[in-house]
Amino acid sequence: MGEVQNPQGNAEVMVALSDPLRDTIAEIAKECGVSNHVAAHLHQHLAKRFLPLKRALDDVGNDEMAKLFRYRSWEILRSISEEDIENAPLRDKMVSAAIAVDKSLLLEGQPTQILSIKQLENLDTLAGALLKEASRRGIGTMTDDSTQQVTARTETHVGTRMDPSMKWPDPDGDPGA
Repeated sequence: MGEVQNPQGNAEVMVALSDPLRDTIAEIAKECGVSNHVAAHLHQHLAKRFLPLKRALDDVGNDEMAKLFRYRSWEILRSISEEDIENAPLRDKMVSAAIAVDKSLLLEGQPTQILSIKQLENLDTLAGALLKEASRRGIGTMTDDSTQQVTARTETHVGTRMDPSMKWPDPDGDPGA
């Protein structure tokens, strides 16, 4: 094995190849001042070395990834110093504050948007029309008083398969129905 001809160029290729949004290997080679052959060899080396990691990440479930993102988010937030905040441009401060408020509201189960009276009226009209159409099609509805959620009930299959063993409450309150 010979001496590396362009260690700086090779290092730049390795960095460029690790960015999934970068150009082709040939373009990276040209930009970093190495031959296409060297860039392709480095690409193969990276692919072979990190293939087990890629496969392991492919097997990670959504719950595990969500936990990892929450952990990393917390670590990033903890790493921000008062000095970082003071030195940040005003635009970045405003955007960060807005995002932080939205995320904290979501975590508390609060809405992140306030609908205007007109939008609420439109939703009421739409809900009324939906219930009227459901009734016209023979689809009964029931409302859970604690959540104010309306659930459609039907004996026919409307758009989805229904579990035949599912028991719907009697609208008149008879639990045996």
